[in-house]
Amino acid sequence: PSVAIAAGAKVWSDPVELAVSDEADLAVSSYIAENNTGGSTMHTRAWQTSYVSPFGDFTDDEVMPVLPGDEGSTTSWFWLTGVDVLAQRNTFAVATLGDSITEGCCRDDFVDANDRYADQLARLLLDRYSGEPRVAVLNSGISGNRVLNDVFGPNAQVRLDPDVLTQSGVTHVILLEGVNDLGIGTALFGPIAEVDEIIAGYKQIINRVHSAGLKILVGTVLPFKGFEDILPNYWTPENEAKRQEVNAWIRTTDLHDGFVDFDAAIRDPDDPERMLPIYDGGDALHPSAAGYERMAIEAETALLLPGKGRIKRR
Repeated sequence: PSVAIAAGAKVWSDPVELAVSDEADLAVSSYIAENNTGGSTMHTRAWQTSYVSPFGDFTDDEVMPVLPGDEGSTTSWFWLTGVDVLAQRNTFAVATLGDSITEGCCRDDFVDANDRYADQLARLLLDRYSGEPRVAVLNSGISGNRVLNDVFGPNAQVRLDPDVLTQSGVTHVILLEGVNDLGIGTALFGPIAEVDEIIAGYKQIINRVHSAGLKILVGTVLPFKGFEDILPNYWTPENEAKRQEVNAWIRTTDLHDGFVDFDAAIRDPDDPERMLPIYDGGDALHPSAAGYERMAIEAETALLLPGKGRIKRR
């Protein structure tokens, strides 16, 4: 599908008759009529290749010309805010709201690999629900995101409506946020987040999700000791103590519809403040492909547990 966009305009495309199979990559060509457009909607670290043409409208071309060298590709997404796909009746959709761990950061070999935990969760659910209804997964993760404060894009509270609640077909939400509330405040920019503030942010998100008639599971914050070697003061003993308090609340509260114990699944039993080495993507903060696979298994298990209207086991 293709769409030509006038600079500064917000456009809803006409419907496109195009069958999209499970796990298919969809290429969307966009033409921006002016050079100086100012800011635009973008996802800086999409970990998926997009291509850049010379100036001109090539949206109707079967093969788009591409600029030579590094100018011809990028791993960011621009302009397009989403694609709605007509699905079978009674299809479930799970929105994963999070930071770079949900986004699928941070290795070069992740580009175009579709190894994010949301991708792997989608494959697990597609295998389980092979008939009707289907279960889809929406990845709403962006790097640096926080529950409470802006810096790298708007915080989770601000993103909740456009990125989750107004997305078509969403029935369930998995929230995995909090590590940047702890680490960014001590390593880069304040304010330093306290445990009660993070929990208050969770409560607000839970209430808003429930008010919209959706179910929400909250993920425990993954271990991240060792990342201070890359970004000093991101992990500190004080931040570790806060992480443990936040996770204890997630595991014991009855305000949400369930929790996903990512921490227990990923941590090293012999050094629980760190990830198990096989699950460490190399920086002690972001999981490896094996780590994302383990997270997907944990998320599917939590979604299939009985009670509070979660997805029925099949």
